[in-house]
Amino acid sequence: MSLCSAAAYNGAVFWLERWCLASWRTELLSTLEGDVLELGAGTGVNLDYYPSRVKNLTLVEPDPFMRRRLVRKLKLRRVGPETQILDTAAEALTLDDASTDVVVATLVLCSVKNVLLVLEEARRVLRPKGKLVLIEHVAAPAGTTRRVWQNCLEPVWTSLSGGCHLLRDPRLVIGEVGFKPVQVAQRELRGVPGFMKSAILGTWSR
Repeated sequence: MSLCSAAAYNGAVFWLERWCLASWRTELLSTLEGDVLELGAGTGVNLDYYPSRVKNLTLVEPDPFMRRRLVRKLKLRRVGPETQILDTAAEALTLDDASTDVVVATLVLCSVKNVLLVLEEARRVLRPKGKLVLIEHVAAPAGTTRRVWQNCLEPVWTSLSGGCHLLRDPRLVIGEVGFKPVQVAQRELRGVPGFMKSAILGTWSR
């Protein structure tokens, strides 16, 4: 991602946050506790939603421009859990097996290079009974008008959006890796073009 893209990110998702993502983040993150690993932490939007019960927070962000803004936001925080930032890719985490209680990924799996490897790594670093927490936009059902638009726009959109894919659905891989659904919902994103409104949020157990 370029410096300009990183600088514009928060503004680009302003209405998305206001109309739905803020409440979704609260719904999923406010009950977390223990050791938490966040994949693709970006500019640090989720930092405002982690409760005091989170003891240790590890933020993975390989993009240097995003990471610079993440570091800046962390410096402004007066309170919060012990936090470290890793510049590794989510496909190859530099963490021990069974070393965290929760793995969080919000609007990240759409743009990683290999969803299967990311989810395998997430499961590897989770402790027994650990949780995977996701918010993600997904491919619309086959045969729908939205899916037709996604099929047409996928190549151009992926090129212009820093690798974001319209036709991915991580649920197809989550079960394959071995995660079990705890509470998963399909919802509609607001504040985005119609072709990317289909979304999921939820929790899976290791």
